[in-house]
Amino acid sequence: MIFDGKDYRCVVSSGVCSDTSQSARLSITNNVGLAELNASKLQVYPNPSQGLVYLEFTDDLINETYYLANFQGQVLRKGVFKTNSISLDLGDLPAGT
Repeated sequence: MIFDGKDYRCVVSSGVCSDTSQSARLSITNNVGLAELNASKLQVYPNPSQGLVYLEFTDDLINETYYLANFQGQVLRKGVFKTNSISLDLGDLPAGT
């Protein structure tokens, strides 16, 4: 199941208070072509998140660059897939990001 282009929100809780960020869109850019990307498997969970988001994918995405951007196109996270699973801590993103 491909989650490219899907929107995610971060829920930050402290005691009895919690707040939810605006949506951020997961966008995958892969220079092997769209057909190859669609043939690969990517899982992103949980959605919504309490801060940590986990990504699991097939080996063909290892060494690819990922970007997490908001609706204004601002890059919130950027990195390189070094293994076939990673976690992103989105808990430090302010509400409304």
